[in-house]
Amino acid sequence: MEESDKQLMEAVRTLLRITRILQRVCDEKGFSLQQYRMLTWIDHNEVTRPYTLAEQAAVSRPAVAALIAGLEKKKLIRRESVAKDGRGVHLKSTRKTKKVIRELELAMVASLKALFGDSVDAISVLGSSHQFEELLDKQLLKDIEKGKPGN
Repeated sequence: MEESDKQLMEAVRTLLRITRILQRVCDEKGFSLQQYRMLTWIDHNEVTRPYTLAEQAAVSRPAVAALIAGLEKKKLIRRESVAKDGRGVHLKSTRKTKKVIRELELAMVASLKALFGDSVDAISVLGSSHQFEELLDKQLLKDIEKGKPGN
């Protein structure tokens, strides 16, 4: 294995550990990390259909149906019929959605600050570049179009 591959593997392990911490934060607030990801996706995208959500989250359609049902039960999303498509439905956020997202994100930030302490800048760099986010989003959309959605 090349040195650059070893470094990438270490980065993967670090990201997985951070993900576990963020999942725990969501769990403590009564949500899963997937539900958080879905809420933010729905809240930030004007038109969201369940199959788009399944592709974005890299989960099966039955799994996304269960996640959607849970979010509807909590009154965090609502379905709107698509006028031109009798069976089509768009998922929309509710007034409560932004509040819940903010609470989850504040708890995640607090958890990461506690974890990284004075080194919090080391991870802040991931969110400091809109260009980095755009590259990730473009790759995700490209993968979805090819039929191999990423996480």
